[in-house]
Amino acid sequence: MQYLVQRWLCLGLVLLTSGQLAAQGTAAPPADAAPVINPDEEAVRSAAVKFVEAYNAHDAEGVAALFGPKAQVEDEAGEVLEGREAIHEAYADEFASSPKCMISLAIDALTFITADVAVEEGAVEVFPDGETLTVRSEYMAVHLRKDGEWRIISSRSVKRDVISNYDRLRDLEWLIGEWIDEGSDSIVEFNSHWDDNKAYLLNDFEVVQDGVITTRGTQRIGWDPQSNSIRAWIFDSNGGFGEAQWTPGDGMWIAKASGISADGKTASATRLYTPVDHDHIIVSTRDRIADGEVMPDSEITLTRRAPSPQTAAAQ
Repeated sequence: MQYLVQRWLCLGLVLLTSGQLAAQGTAAPPADAAPVINPDEEAVRSAAVKFVEAYNAHDAEGVAALFGPKAQVEDEAGEVLEGREAIHEAYADEFASSPKCMISLAIDALTFITADVAVEEGAVEVFPDGETLTVRSEYMAVHLRKDGEWRIISSRSVKRDVISNYDRLRDLEWLIGEWIDEGSDSIVEFNSHWDDNKAYLLNDFEVVQDGVITTRGTQRIGWDPQSNSIRAWIFDSNGGFGEAQWTPGDGMWIAKASGISADGKTASATRLYTPVDHDHIIVSTRDRIADGEVMPDSEITLTRRAPSPQTAAAQ
């Protein structure tokens, strides 16, 4: 990652061409002469390298140190962080919630407005799991030299392009794993995993009653670009099918589902998925209607199972 930033740094340095020097009446330097580096430009560009290094080390203090004490950071939605302390807190929270997140950065332009003010324009690429590129964000940052030190006083994201739907679905990553609920009259098993491109979250489930598997099925959760929402498509082994729309709630996710059974009967329900901790999820079903009949509410608690030897070996 550092190599990428340094490569862009080298490509972006201002080189004095032989034509420019000739216009000043100065002989061109030898072909193998080292490029002339503006020390102020080098200082500003090196801040980009330090930013990437600190970010990828998940060093919130190191990131915040690159900003002025009253700096502002604005995202593409217009939300603003004010002050170094708020910036430190925001990055600390981000690193805690995305422990594998990495970035790369490329500077496209650097303009000195005055001797002490520089405007940097470029793009940041985000890899939330350390591998999958999900977002490319164009930015503009203003650097100010004060007391001999260059610091960022303003940074604004001007455009955000989503490259992978993993960016929209990763808030559901707590579902990943093998789960089981052993009720009084049935056993529900649930296995959630990503597809190869992390474009969909795949959930396989089965219901066992009296030692017999009564239902098997799969749920595919993805992003619907027309409704700008997370949707799920469900198919069961008996020939039934359905769909659901997922939305975030207060400490939970809400899935409003509807479907048609193999014999043509309709059903609908609202399911509330509440992650209690890393190893437990409460699934509450409300507003159940089956073939026009109101059904009682229900609730199960899914418990994470230890990975199977095959899964553990694959990891």
